[in-house]
Amino acid sequence: MEATRTTSQSRIYILIGVTTLYILFIILFGSILGSSIANFAVLPTVVVAYLFGVRGGIVVWLVAMVFNTALLNRFYGYDSAQMLFSSERIVRGVVLLFLALMLGYIHELGNKLRAELNRRQFVESVERQRSAELEAVYNASVQLTSTLELKPVLELILQQVSALVNPQRIYLFLYEGEKLTFGTFFSQIVGQTPDRELRSNGLTYAVARSGKRIVVSDFRDHPLYADTTWDGAIVGLPLTIGDRVYGVMNVSYDIPRAFDENELRILDVLASQAAIALRNANAYEHTRSYAEALEKRVEERTVELSNAKERAEAILNNSYDAILLIDANGIIQQTNKTYNRLFAQDHGIGHDLAGLFKNPQTIRDTVRAVVADHSIVELEETISHERGDLIADLAFVPFDNRTDDMTVICTIRDVTERRRGELRQQVFTQGLRKVLALTSDLISTPDMDSMWKRAVEALRTELGIERCAIFLEHDGYMRGTFGTDRYGNTVDERDQRWLRTGWGKAREHMFSLDAPLWEVAIEDQREWKDGQAITVDRGWVVMTPIQSAYRFVGILVNDAMITKAPLDEIQQEIVAVFCSFLGSLYEHKRVEEEMRRALEREKELNELKSRFTSMISHELRTPLASIQLSSELLMRYYSQQTEEARHKHLEKIRGQVKHMTSMIEDVLTFSNAEQVGLQFQPRIVDLRGLCAEISAEIRLTNPDHPIEFTVTGAENWRGEIDPKLMRQAVTNLLLNAVKYSDADTTISFMLERDQQDAVLRVVDHGIGIPEVDRARIFDVFYRAQNASMIAGMGLGLAMVRQIAGAHKGLVVCESEMNVGTTFIFRIPFFNEA
Repeated sequence: MEATRTTSQSRIYILIGVTTLYILFIILFGSILGSSIANFAVLPTVVVAYLFGVRGGIVVWLVAMVFNTALLNRFYGYDSAQMLFSSERIVRGVVLLFLALMLGYIHELGNKLRAELNRRQFVESVERQRSAELEAVYNASVQLTSTLELKPVLELILQQVSALVNPQRIYLFLYEGEKLTFGTFFSQIVGQTPDRELRSNGLTYAVARSGKRIVVSDFRDHPLYADTTWDGAIVGLPLTIGDRVYGVMNVSYDIPRAFDENELRILDVLASQAAIALRNANAYEHTRSYAEALEKRVEERTVELSNAKERAEAILNNSYDAILLIDANGIIQQTNKTYNRLFAQDHGIGHDLAGLFKNPQTIRDTVRAVVADHSIVELEETISHERGDLIADLAFVPFDNRTDDMTVICTIRDVTERRRGELRQQVFTQGLRKVLALTSDLISTPDMDSMWKRAVEALRTELGIERCAIFLEHDGYMRGTFGTDRYGNTVDERDQRWLRTGWGKAREHMFSLDAPLWEVAIEDQREWKDGQAITVDRGWVVMTPIQSAYRFVGILVNDAMITKAPLDEIQQEIVAVFCSFLGSLYEHKRVEEEMRRALEREKELNELKSRFTSMISHELRTPLASIQLSSELLMRYYSQQTEEARHKHLEKIRGQVKHMTSMIEDVLTFSNAEQVGLQFQPRIVDLRGLCAEISAEIRLTNPDHPIEFTVTGAENWRGEIDPKLMRQAVTNLLLNAVKYSDADTTISFMLERDQQDAVLRVVDHGIGIPEVDRARIFDVFYRAQNASMIAGMGLGLAMVRQIAGAHKGLVVCESEMNVGTTFIFRIPFFNEA
């Protein structure tokens, strides 16, 4: 508008100037030029036509025609009408008019072209500017919507604003819940720290609360900054969508400046795009948070469902019970692993459940009842199985699977072992009752031997053990008590024994308190016959330890040799319990016997005192009387007697003194052995040579008693023994045989090997030992009833028993009245290595 106004003023000034010059030209040169001066009217016409267009040219043409006529009339006196209508004037006027029109048209056409060019240039510049702005806004919008993350969105907003308006600083605050929080910051000064604190009455809060733009061109002239010393300009832009304010963007400059509409429009567009981006970012943040929470809940729920499914499958597949789904007709629809493990595939899915059972009709009736009554039914039935009949607890439960077809859940629990266990428990309980009854019976037995005998009989009769034997551990030997033979008869095995080491290293654990209840092995089954263990069969042998609370007592050996029936585990458990009771009873009986033996010992000591007094008075009276008689004869008749007679009396006195000295030494030796024990000093000795030497000595001093010495069973008889004690024991046995047998009767002395034992047998054909005296024949100072008239102190056999004990052996006696006596002296004997 201002440019147009300036152009019009210029044209008027040019017209006034041209007209003035034209008038002055006519006034100055009109008298000189004459009528030719009219031709100069073309000049203003042309100028005006050019400046003011066609209309101006026509006006000038008319003025020029009138003015020329007036000039001609003034200077030449022509008539006006004549001048106007003359052909020359008309032609000149037309030419002038045409020229004016042409120049005016050219001028207008030029003005229109110029105006159109200016308009087009302006439109193009505006279009370019708008395109640039739109492109910048579009790029900003694309970049702002290219991400939904809040932090990248804030950074993009700063970049776009900085690129379009080039401010010194940009602050972006987020507004939520009537509170502004710092979002991000941009500054052209590198390293500048943003001011995060906001005044509650400042521009930022004013923009946020009002939701309107605030433009401050100069801090110094604005009331919001009246109390500050800042200098510059700022625009506070609300980031709004509708009535919702999402934040505030402050664009500031360090110097005051005016903001044109174009800049403000760009900032508003960027603010609206930023608000959309913030809303999208917030929505995305909330959506992502919700999605993450939802995803987490879905994952947790999925895990829970998966765990629940796994637990359910684990419960079903690892259930002890077989679980299956059947239809209303009893046809199997689904099974678990337990069912598949228990039963073959031909009884799987698609087969009739009733086919498993011995009584299939009962199963079919039960399924129909469950389907008809919707009731739960439990029962116990027998299953025909390849492993044998199984006893099963069944449960049928109706299952509503939301379909028209009724299904039934069936559980099958194999209770065969439980039933067998209950049966075993009943049998075991009955056996325990028998054991308790037997314990009371065994307690009342008078002595240990009676207890073992009664125990063996009870094992056979009450507890059903076919063949058994009880062996007790004593001094490294397993000594027999009682047992049963292969015909079921009770036999006395007290004279049987074997070395504990002879049982082998494999059984050493049986002698410990932590031994198993019993041990089963396939071994030779033996019986004792004539003092020898002979093999009668081979099969199962069970060893059950007999133990007290604190030590090993012995072994119960039993087998099934009679019926060849397999061993019954329950029966063996009962036997094990019985053996534990036997161990306790053994201790009880042992204490009783020790007390009884203590009483008997006391009695024996009294009897021993009496016997010793009697023995001394009896055994010493005779030699003393003989000594006294001989000494008196010597004193009275010494002179009348010959030298030979006196020598004979003196020899008799010496012999009797020697006999008394021997008896006193025997008493002292036995007394010392009783108090401190025998002085056992073993060394390697040829036992056969020692026995032969002793038998020769006895034969020499007793020529009227033939002694036959025989050796069987081994070639090497060198072993570790005490030769002094062995000589004393053999001598006592042989002298006893001589003493209690008639002259000229043969005495048999035999040396034998029985496994790892050396056995010495001394057999005589003398007076024998009464049965009532056999149990006490080895007691000190004890003599049999039929030996009272034969000299002796009752110490020889007692010494023999002590010597056998010192060698870890034993001595036993077998005798028959008026037939003879056999003494068996048995000791462990290991050949020299």
